[in-house]
Amino acid sequence: MKLHNKKEGLIMADYPRRSPLKAVRTFCVECQGDSFPAVTECRDLACPFYAYRHGTPPEGQPHKPLRGIKTYCSNFCLPDGGRDAVLACQGDKALSGPCPVFPFRLGVNPNISAETREKARQRELKKMADGSNTLLEHFDFHFM
Repeated sequence: MKLHNKKEGLIMADYPRRSPLKAVRTFCVECQGDSFPAVTECRDLACPFYAYRHGTPPEGQPHKPLRGIKTYCSNFCLPDGGRDAVLACQGDKALSGPCPVFPFRLGVNPNISAETREKARQRELKKMADGSNTLLEHFDFHFM
């Protein structure tokens, strides 16, 4: 399966179609030496993945896994590199295997088409105009 991101000119082959939460879960399991109990015991509160390490949204907090992935990639994995360094990341070709969060590193879900994103954006704009939008406080929308 190939995931396409036309804006960035990327084709990501060899990546299973998964949600950002499942990608973070996979990343955390790999980070902890493939140990599920170690993921549960992880105490790295500074890690942007900490709240999502179980592969579920944190209770009582905004659900923003894409923001956490983008923060990790730009601040922890490639510090001082900026967006260009994140864009040029070779995480899909790492010797230890492809990075599970690589497809989401720009803060965009490649499983969602630009057309679907635009439709969602239009719905949210309409809700804002009607004054009936309460979802924007709880969800992180990334539109291109």
